[in-house]
Amino acid sequence: MLKDPFPTPDTICFHSQQCMEKLLKGFLTARGQDIVFTHDLPHLMTLCIELDERFSKWMNAARELTDYAVEVRYPDDWRDIPLEEAANATEIAKQFRNFVSELMKEIDTTTSEEDNNS
Repeated sequence: MLKDPFPTPDTICFHSQQCMEKLLKGFLTARGQDIVFTHDLPHLMTLCIELDERFSKWMNAARELTDYAVEVRYPDDWRDIPLEEAANATEIAKQFRNFVSELMKEIDTTTSEEDNNS
């Protein structure tokens, strides 16, 4: 999306927020937690931190991306977003995806070991 000849930074930021939101909810679900119906990334991050302290280093990123959930979809309530800001949001989402992917491997390994011991 960033390399599109006519990039839309607001859409890029929205999808970056959605990426983090879905990853947080996926982690919570994998850990047996009920789905929380919210777009509030800091709240979801707090729930994940309660399960795994390693999420704490991502709280500032959650605060940075959370406003993109709703406000970028309503032009009267938002500002023009520079492409550099959208690139930063994308980079945060990519790094967070890698972080959660590694944690999910640990959960998969733990689950497999528990299944084998049953």
